[in-house]
Amino acid sequence: MGNRRRDRWLAWAQGTERQIYDRPSSVSRPTGRDFPKSLMVGQPISFVPTVHNMRGGPSRASVIDWSTSVLPDGLSIVGETASPTVTGTPTAAAATATFSLIASSLAGTAATTFRVPIKPEPTGVELLSGTGWAGGLSSVTLGDTSSEYYDTTAIARWDVVPSSLITSRTLIGVTAYHASGIDIVRAGVDGGAYLSATSATYDPVRQSWNYNFILDPSNFTPNKELDIRFEAIPYTGTSRMLKLPLATNSEVSSSWGASGNDVYIAPSAGATGYAVTGNDSTGNGTSSAPYLTFGKAGDKLVSDYGSASNGNILCYPGHYYWKTGKNTFATSSMGWVTIKPAFSHTLGDVTIQSGKSVTGENYGALTDLFSFEDIAFSYAPNDSPIMLETDPLGTKTGFAFNAENCTFTGPGQDVKMGGVNEFVQNFNEKYAHKCLFTLNKHAWNHGTLVNNCSATYIGSDVFGQTRLVKDCYVKENDRLTATTWHEDLYDLDGAQTWDNIIIENVEGFDCRAAGVVWYEDIGAGSNNYYRVENVAVVNTFYKRKPGSDGWQGIEWICNHVVYLHNGADLGSFQYRIPDAWASGICMVGNQHQKFMLVNLTGGSIPSVDWYNDIDFITSSNHYITPGPGLGSTYTPGVDVTTGDPGWTDPASDNYAPLGTSVLKNRVFPWYDGKLLVPFDILGNSRGAPHNGVSVGPYA
Repeated sequence: MGNRRRDRWLAWAQGTERQIYDRPSSVSRPTGRDFPKSLMVGQPISFVPTVHNMRGGPSRASVIDWSTSVLPDGLSIVGETASPTVTGTPTAAAATATFSLIASSLAGTAATTFRVPIKPEPTGVELLSGTGWAGGLSSVTLGDTSSEYYDTTAIARWDVVPSSLITSRTLIGVTAYHASGIDIVRAGVDGGAYLSATSATYDPVRQSWNYNFILDPSNFTPNKELDIRFEAIPYTGTSRMLKLPLATNSEVSSSWGASGNDVYIAPSAGATGYAVTGNDSTGNGTSSAPYLTFGKAGDKLVSDYGSASNGNILCYPGHYYWKTGKNTFATSSMGWVTIKPAFSHTLGDVTIQSGKSVTGENYGALTDLFSFEDIAFSYAPNDSPIMLETDPLGTKTGFAFNAENCTFTGPGQDVKMGGVNEFVQNFNEKYAHKCLFTLNKHAWNHGTLVNNCSATYIGSDVFGQTRLVKDCYVKENDRLTATTWHEDLYDLDGAQTWDNIIIENVEGFDCRAAGVVWYEDIGAGSNNYYRVENVAVVNTFYKRKPGSDGWQGIEWICNHVVYLHNGADLGSFQYRIPDAWASGICMVGNQHQKFMLVNLTGGSIPSVDWYNDIDFITSSNHYITPGPGLGSTYTPGVDVTTGDPGWTDPASDNYAPLGTSVLKNRVFPWYDGKLLVPFDILGNSRGAPHNGVSVGPYA
């Protein structure tokens, strides 16, 4: 599978992400709109792309030629005209469907290529509807009171953006862990039968491993809000219940707001390559007379459809400034308003600069559900707030923010952006998928979900206090001249109790981070002290910068912390575990520099029996240099090895174990022949578990 996250970061860094279509300079190139974002195997389609000219309006080209298009089996283009019909059903997955448009006119000939990805048909347990839930969420506890981990709860999060409109067969997944292993994850819709997934499988669309279920809108009443409930059930301990709101849609309906309708905006300085400017007074929101501001476009959606939910604000190429207008318009609880480039333009063609707070005005996004696709956000010098916020004056809270394939660029990794830390602030929930964060103090802190993202040149916490972090790549986490900052790939520092956190498949290279997972606030809270409970850290790898130190651990009160298949290079990377106030600790298949016991109570290093008394389980770990741990060599657990781990090529950042490595064939199934982690940090299957799999994050 390769390192898709590192390759994607390199593509961003080199600017190749923008090379989706050609840009001939001799004549105005044609552009198209109404292309779907993706196609799916087995899903019938029929759409009519509309050809536009770079100067705006329908193309007046005398000849339109689609004949060089490369389409997969099952698709065809009917009519080589300005508005042909694309029909059929893809029968096999391919990388892309390539639509090649050649337009000839008196001005000359120009070509454009649109590449639409084709997703494989989802496989998994297919959910069916019921007539409604009879009651609230209720969990179960398994095992007897003397069982290990009896008093712990499953760790589980859904890897889905909620309140979304599902229009085709879609995988929805749950990420789940427990020290005893997950027996099953089951799901039901509106009181329908619970169906079970017994193991994690790979989702090729989100490029993640989850306990997956299929949601097919054809199985449900059109335009219906769904109440989906998941339960992650461990072999021993208490199950975790989750509730996910989604909606289905198979027809346009006012009950779902704008339902896919579009409003256009353009910069006041004119759109790049188009003879059109935005104007809130004279415009009407069409492609030929676009508005200027996001707020005006949103108001148009609300006035026409009752809500901006599920509508699109399409941006002509160019530069926008978030402070223009209040951006206040209504969305329902079921449907995001999406801001994205118009006419199949892509990442880099539309840029938005940060806003500005002015006394008495709200320049933030006062909309319940805001989603951005293919937008490049940049820092505006001398402006006070961060990129985007719900309300600079703090009069509203509780909104949600979603970013898909966006970039966020700040002023520098050791510079506070206008006196604040965040790219996105004051949103109650934040979701990011396939985004790049760079040159800022933080990347995506206080988030709900970050998946398949990259963070480079971040000065302090990268993904701190985000509830689910999956499949991410970090490079150059270093505070530089900001010597008072504390660099962490993930930080839970804060005056509160933390519960149900997952960090999975995260690589950090050339970092100065003090910790991968760090928590050190013991202030008064519930049960007298703040706590960390039910945290899973799975398949992480850390490569330090020369001369820096690093550790991984949770100091202070913790219960049910699961470390599985983590690793680090030859730096002084160590586990830091408290010698008191810890229970339910599970460490399996890890490879690090050393184990370090943090003596918080003034006593000596406890014996292994002391750990057994608090359910401290370690097995199949590797320590490059054992100790010192408070002055002693300490390698707790069974099947412990030390010394050279035997990596393939560390100089080239290849930390996969060689065939002769001491890390090979060491970790075996936990219960029912199932591995605790059946995949590695790059998304590769770990293979046949009966042969044993490798210690560390790489298979």
